[in-house]
Amino acid sequence: MKEKRIYDQTLSQKYERILVLDVETTGLDSVDDRIIEFGGVLIGQTFYRRFRNILDERDIFIKQSAKLKDEIVNLTGITDQLLLERGQDESVLAKFFESVFAKQTDLLVTGYNIGFDMCFITQFMRRNGFPGWKFEGDMIDVMTVYRDHYHFVNTKMPGSDKKY
Repeated sequence: MKEKRIYDQTLSQKYERILVLDVETTGLDSVDDRIIEFGGVLIGQTFYRRFRNILDERDIFIKQSAKLKDEIVNLTGITDQLLLERGQDESVLAKFFESVFAKQTDLLVTGYNIGFDMCFITQFMRRNGFPGWKFEGDMIDVMTVYRDHYHFVNTKMPGSDKKY
């Protein structure tokens, strides 16, 4: 994916909405593995063009047909029992994505290692009735910003949050 420069305008001039998101998955392969949890906050601008309005907030667990691997349970804390009790059909998440991503030109998507998450979201959408789906909007990877600012080699989330 080609890197886009968005520094020529302020965020409030270029975007109406910012989606901060994170996904947990059954593995590292966006084609063969699946999203098991999506967390996101959609933020909109106030009348004074400040990003302070929470337009939507979601924490969605997705039902799985296969058992989770032990390493995924240990890494995420998400268990088969949790997915059984709180998991929803993929259609719930697909409808949310469909509405949020319907207009991509006014949307900035951000998260930690966002490229990984967006690969999973792309494959998710393609499996759920949107075969040609592609995100063409702008993204800011918090991990890259962090690395550029702190010049820190280890970019795993638990090590990096100590700086804040």
